[in-house]
Amino acid sequence: MTIGSPLSATLDTTPHRLLTGPGAALTWLLLFFPLWWVLGLGGLIFYLAAIPMAVSLVRRRHIEVPPMFGFWLAFCLVVLVSMSALNLDPANTVAENWWGRVPGAVYRAAGYLCVTVITLYAVNLTEREYPRRLLVNLLAWTAVVTVAGGLLGTYWGHLEFTSPVEALLPPGVAADGFVKSLVHPQAAQVMDFLGYEAPDLPRRGATPTRGGTSWRSPRVGSWWPRSVSRSGGVGDSVRWHCW
Repeated sequence: MTIGSPLSATLDTTPHRLLTGPGAALTWLLLFFPLWWVLGLGGLIFYLAAIPMAVSLVRRRHIEVPPMFGFWLAFCLVVLVSMSALNLDPANTVAENWWGRVPGAVYRAAGYLCVTVITLYAVNLTEREYPRRLLVNLLAWTAVVTVAGGLLGTYWGHLEFTSPVEALLPPGVAADGFVKSLVHPQAAQVMDFLGYEAPDLPRRGATPTRGGTSWRSPRVGSWWPRSVSRSGGVGDSVRWHCW
């Protein structure tokens, strides 16, 4: 089926449709990311959003994959294999029980799984279900949010506060270091190993290199227009790249 002006004229891009219709999970995830961060869900929202997306993919009869998807799967396999080294203590590092490393490793591995689900979900949305222009605009908004987060961490690196999610947790749970890194919003991770305090930017504070709630680039796939789709699927008309 060729996409032309008649089809474009029938696209429903009203706010109600975009927040409740096909692809709504993607809109809620990217458009309201600053809100999720303030609520204490900045490190968890991608995991939560991947659940309805996975259900939607399971219900589809056929799932399209982006170009060179096999390389991404190979990378994920390497990540899983590397978890076998959790019990090793490299030289000149602090020794730790390998059980203490499991939660963080599982969290990161699950993050790669969520990236995969979110990417496949976006790729399999048709032009009628989710206009490409909307997807590009949301990714542009994500870039703006990322830059704003970088500036916030650079000039107000000490900004942090108790999130609503953190306040609802039992004190013992909220005090756990790993849990705190997920639900406690902070503008940047301030480091002092050089002898003075400085925001940990851009090495970590502005990049999705670890779990946490420092304002950073959302861990999600990104796509760029490549050609006009002949089948009506977004997957045929965009190029996939994962940050």
